Amino acid sequence: MTEYEILKMYRQAGDKGKQIQILAELNQTSRMEIIRLLLRGGEQVRIHLPCRGKKRKQELTEKEYRKALVKRMDELDSKIAALETEYREIAAVVRMGKA
Repeated sequence: MTEYEILKMYRQAGDKGKQIQILAELNQTSRMEIIRLLLRGGEQVRIHLPCRGKKRKQELTEKEYRKALVKRMDELDSKIAALETEYREIAAVVRMGKA
């Protein structure tokens, strides 16, 4: 699929968040590659963020959306840090077991 076709399909999609995954699968590529292509094509990409509690009836403003993205990045960073620590602990035990 050409970049033009991908952009066209994205622009016509009812649920743009889901369309990113569909385009990635159709083109046998990653979601990140599709997002990069869309951004290069001038699209304002909005990915789905986990929803807590009630679903919003109104779409987030650009400022609210950016704030939600940063908050989600912070949450992911905390989880990654904990997993990295666990990984290093396990790696240390594996190395010690081989000595």
